[in-house]
Amino acid sequence: MLLNPINFSSIRFHGDMGYDWTMMEFNLLKLITQNILYSTYHEPKTISEIAISLGLKNDLVAEEVEFLEDNAFIEKISNNKYQANILLHDFSEKVYEERHKIFTKYANLIYDTYIAPLCKDYMSILPIIDSFPAQNDNNWIVSPKNNINVLLWSIISFACTNKMILHPEKQLFGNHLVKRNDGGENIALAYIEKDYKLSYNKAKYEITFEVILYLKSSKGKPFSMWICNTFFDNRQNFDWSYIFKKEHTELYDNYKNSNMVVTSMSANELLNILPAISDEIHTLNKELGEQLFEISKSEYPKHMLPLCKLFYQNAISNSEITTRIIEQAMKKGVLKKLNETQKKTVNMILFLE
Repeated sequence: MLLNPINFSSIRFHGDMGYDWTMMEFNLLKLITQNILYSTYHEPKTISEIAISLGLKNDLVAEEVEFLEDNAFIEKISNNKYQANILLHDFSEKVYEERHKIFTKYANLIYDTYIAPLCKDYMSILPIIDSFPAQNDNNWIVSPKNNINVLLWSIISFACTNKMILHPEKQLFGNHLVKRNDGGENIALAYIEKDYKLSYNKAKYEITFEVILYLKSSKGKPFSMWICNTFFDNRQNFDWSYIFKKEHTELYDNYKNSNMVVTSMSANELLNILPAISDEIHTLNKELGEQLFEISKSEYPKHMLPLCKLFYQNAISNSEITTRIIEQAMKKGVLKKLNETQKKTVNMILFLE
């Protein structure tokens, strides 16, 4: 029985994912794994010290630490002590309230500066067609059942989480990127879930999962899929057989009936046709990052501050900006309420490439 266990409310990876990323995420979802990482986050501990702090047996802790060390989520330092190598957002209620005000302010500014013009001119920006063509000679994008609302939901979320990455992560994080056993090279981060008493619904502004999966069909044809799980969608009971079969490596013929946005383009091609990021957006990103770091830096252990400072240099791609932009678009009437069927596949784009 764990003593005073904590939970991660969401887990994210920044950088390149390896071939076995699902195993990585699965292990980080384990309560014992999360608590070992949290126990060694603010100060390094030996196996025995971890075991005592969590009320667990040494052998069990040692087994879990071995996996974490092998995959570079924890590292052994001096005196047989271990220190977590994951960026944890463990904020006080006061900091959360301050962050909420800052995020809301800048989300509205970014919406007015970038998202509103994109939504106004989307017909001239995106190669939208009504139905799937017989051949994939030209660039096209199809919205499920020609529903423009679902298309805009997905395009806005995709732009916020990908176009708004102003500094390429490989260049930004450099030596901080961690090489995993499965070939991935990334940094991991998570939020700590506590019984916060806040003036707003914290869960509403979290993205629990966001990734571009690069896959191949049975004939070797590359394709990819972007998935972004937010408070506003619902993947429960989604029938993945519409898209994949044979362990998610083969494109299934019924993708045309999947009710998701499908395009002949690659993710990079879609990013390239979206409006360019203006100097004004760069300025907003810099201001936001500096303010977030200033109010949050006291909440991080010393060894994580250099990485933390780099992390906030891509502040406008933060999930808490994306979700507040979605909220603003709903308030403005640009995005309409989704039905239960649409919630299963919104914020997903299939790139046939």
